[in-house]
Amino acid sequence: MSIHINDQGSLEISDDIDDTLGTFLFLDLGADPYKCLVALYHVAQITQGRSGRQVVGGESVTVEVTPELAVLEDHFAPERSKSIPFADFKNAVEELWVVAYRANNEGRPSRVYRPDLTPAQGDLVLWEETFGQRHPYRGRIEGIPATGPE
Repeated sequence: MSIHINDQGSLEISDDIDDTLGTFLFLDLGADPYKCLVALYHVAQITQGRSGRQVVGGESVTVEVTPELAVLEDHFAPERSKSIPFADFKNAVEELWVVAYRANNEGRPSRVYRPDLTPAQGDLVLWEETFGQRHPYRGRIEGIPATGPE
């Protein structure tokens, strides 16, 4: 995998991923399941034909996605801003979700929201309650089951 959690528990993104995309994945999404769920939602809006344009905001990099491209705008180094194929962005976000899910798939007693669920599953339920709909990746990717938890 190009994205993984290293032996020290830190997120690592390999050099084969575009540097500006890597900055977005590492700094703006990280291994945070909720942020990954938001990015996956925007990807699904494009892949399911519900939107021709989505913007995934980040503090370091903002990404505008269309069915063809992901336009990466680096806020701190504008010369690194660029366009990449949408498929590359989609694949990277999906890979990051799986890494974030696996890293957050164990119970933590300090969790306030839904302590009965793992952090990743709690974030899925929180996302669905916040947006009033089932996540569009339900049943399509590891960690987002077709049914449950509710």
